[in-house]
Amino acid sequence: MALEEFCDARILLAEDEELFRDVAEHQICEIGKFPEDNLLLTEDGIQAEETLYQLLKEEPERQIVLILDVRMPRKDGPTVAQQFKAKRASGEVRAPNVYVVCCSSTNREMEENPQAMPEFDMSIPKNFNVEILKEMMGKALSTFSRNLGGSTQAAP
Repeated sequence: MALEEFCDARILLAEDEELFRDVAEHQICEIGKFPEDNLLLTEDGIQAEETLYQLLKEEPERQIVLILDVRMPRKDGPTVAQQFKAKRASGEVRAPNVYVVCCSSTNREMEENPQAMPEFDMSIPKNFNVEILKEMMGKALSTFSRNLGGSTQAAP
C-alpha cells in the first residue's frame, strides 16, 4: 500500500486535550508524505461537525478521515458520528469518501466487540503510533477505493 496516495486526503481530528492533539499532529505528519496542511485539528464535536460540513461543501469528493475522541465537551464523538452517518444515509449529505474513526483511551470494548459502536468504521487507541496510523490509513484507502470502484484518487 502506498501511503503517498493519501497526500490529497484530509485528516480531521477532534480531540479536546491539547497534549493529545499535539502528539497526534506529530504522529500523523510522520506517516508517508502526509502534508501538514491537510491535517485539521478541532477541540470538540461541534467544531468537528462545522469543519467537516464546510469541507464537504467545498470539496464533496475529497477523501476525509474523521478521527473523533469518544468523550469531548459540547458534543461527543459517537454523537457526531451517528448524526453524520444518518445524514449520509438519508442523502442529506453527500459524502462517499469519509471514513470515521473512534479514538479513545478506553478502547478495550471496541477492540473486543467492534459492533458495540457501529457508527465508527474503525477504532484506534488514544496512545496511537505511526504503525497504528498506517493501518488506519490503509483501511480508509481500501474503503475509498471500493467506494470509487477501484480508484484511489480524490477529485481535483
